[in-house]
Amino acid sequence: MAQHDMQIANNTGIAVRGDINAALAALVTNNSGDTAPSPTYPFMWWADSNTGHLKQRNAANTAWIDHGDLSSALLRRNDISGDVELSTQIMNIAGVPVGGLQFVSLELTGSSQPQSANFIRLCADLTGAGEYNEGKLTGQNVVDAGAYDPAVGDASGVTATAIISVSGSPLNGRTVHLIETEKRFVRPGDPGEVLDDAIRNVYGDGAWKSDAGYPPTGAFKISAGSKAVLNNQAASTVPYWQLDASLIVPTAGENRPRSRGVAVYMRVF
Repeated sequence: MAQHDMQIANNTGIAVRGDINAALAALVTNNSGDTAPSPTYPFMWWADSNTGHLKQRNAANTAWIDHGDLSSALLRRNDISGDVELSTQIMNIAGVPVGGLQFVSLELTGSSQPQSANFIRLCADLTGAGEYNEGKLTGQNVVDAGAYDPAVGDASGVTATAIISVSGSPLNGRTVHLIETEKRFVRPGDPGEVLDDAIRNVYGDGAWKSDAGYPPTGAFKISAGSKAVLNNQAASTVPYWQLDASLIVPTAGENRPRSRGVAVYMRVF
């Protein structure tokens, strides 16, 4: 352990040499000691043998910056960027627990997928050679139920599942929904609860006789054209009732909230 004030005083030759050697000893040991060196200088190093930490004086020379344990290697930005595995694990895994999801906008130039050794992508048909889920998913099952059948009451849309096959993963053997393929939304609720699509009830009313006293309301309207009907046993052509949900709500070929597509990944290891 050595410390020095870094000031070489005028003296005899042997004394000056001793002073210089003491200053050099302080430099090569990073001013090691149980107490802080004095005086201090901007960016000065101090190996604090009391706490076992390497410290550096800040630019204003007002405080010490603690760089951590003296017995551990320092991790610098260049070290991280030069080690692809270390870099991706630090940048893509930190804060994402096993079973956690990560969303990536792959359509943006410069975006990247998370480390494939630690994640699966929740998308069907990516298990081929060189693809993201190669060797990590088995038993893929994709079923397209088509349009909803009110007579049967079955679910509509696509259901896609697969089994995680990653040795050593806490999730190995678990079945997951491939929500990218299903176009299924994630929302707060009971973990694992899977709900099929539904909409709020669409309603309206009217009377068989449509005139100024009985206008249709809600999702009902009077047709622009007319149809032939029996009126008191005699054929006649009259306007008819139509149900049109788009009169009161936005409509599309599927039920959905406002959305934006992203790639979805799950950490499995």
